[in-house]
Amino acid sequence: MTYMRAARKKRSQLQQTARLYRQVVERHLQFGYGLAEFWMISNLFLQILKNLMRTCNMLCSLDWILLGLGFARFWHGHLLPGIT
Repeated sequence: MTYMRAARKKRSQLQQTARLYRQVVERHLQFGYGLAEFWMISNLFLQILKNLMRTCNMLCSLDWILLGLGFARFWHGHLLPGIT
């Protein structure tokens, strides 16, 4: 009878140890998922920021091109000052 009681106690201890280990593993996985989610969001934010900067650079370049075209159109057919 004492053998069965000792076996039950040992099994109970093993189950408790396994339960604690499972909880530690679950916490570790949840932390890892949280980090992965954080990195995905920050990568998405950086991609949006990069696209926005590209758009701004393109619009700035377009402004310079339009300014040059406007300048050329304005002076087309006019003589430059100092040239006869």
